[in-house]
Amino acid sequence: MHHPSRALAGLVALTAFGTAAAAQMLLGRAAVRHQLVFGVASTSAGLVTVSTAVWLPSLPLFLAGGAAAGAGAGILLKGSISTVADLAAPAARGETLAGLFLCGYVGLTVPVLGIGVATLYVSSRIALLGFAVAVLTLITAVGRRLLA
Repeated sequence: MHHPSRALAGLVALTAFGTAAAAQMLLGRAAVRHQLVFGVASTSAGLVTVSTAVWLPSLPLFLAGGAAAGAGAGILLKGSISTVADLAAPAARGETLAGLFLCGYVGLTVPVLGIGVATLYVSSRIALLGFAVAVLTLITAVGRRLLA
């Protein structure tokens, strides 16, 4: 966005993580299916908005997209933990949740590293667009199966 402010960079992270926490608090008592539907929709809308903001470029749109994606990711995490905890046998619940968190951490690191490597070959805008398309494809595939 061509803004060198470190405080602004922190605001971007705070916006995404703050809305993730807020979504978990606000929707934490909703039915798991409603959490997952909201999470899929909000994450998808957020990715589209962030990608659009990078191409325009528009800082307010970027922040709004980050907020939407953060809220979606936060509630998806909450819904996923609830689902895994309910499905796992009591004796295996700890290791099952550990597997979920391992997958989550891989899901947080691999795309960031992938975008970093991609920017060695293409512009950051193209790398972000590729990332967004890949994530939206995965969200659509998993969301259909999960919510069927």
